[in-house]
Amino acid sequence: MSFLDRLPERWHERLLSIATERELAPGEVLLRRGDAGGDFFLVLSGELEVVDTRSSPPRIADLLTEGKLVGELSFIDRSPRSMDVRAHSPTRLLVWRRTRVREVLGAEPPLAAAVFEALAQVA
Repeated sequence: MSFLDRLPERWHERLLSIATERELAPGEVLLRRGDAGGDFFLVLSGELEVVDTRSSPPRIADLLTEGKLVGELSFIDRSPRSMDVRAHSPTRLLVWRRTRVREVLGAEPPLAAAVFEALAQVA
């Protein structure tokens, strides 16, 4: 079950209305370890590699496919990115910008409760 599927129907469209789409080419980096966190992403199509750059050589720790969320922990706790994430294949994403999401959630507490519950379930 994806992040969006965990939201009550009435909030599904509201959250989609504040997302943007982004496309990545194979090898293109989405996130770098150590960078400031905040935005989070949902894979619409394609594949993302989660790369542990602390090992030598770097190793692929996970492969994220359609419906998977990335960056949600940094959105919740504002921690720096813990690993690199790059496109393994042509990839389409939904992007939620931290500042915009926080603005909307602050104005709509029932939506905030639903979003944080859904994030906790997938984290």
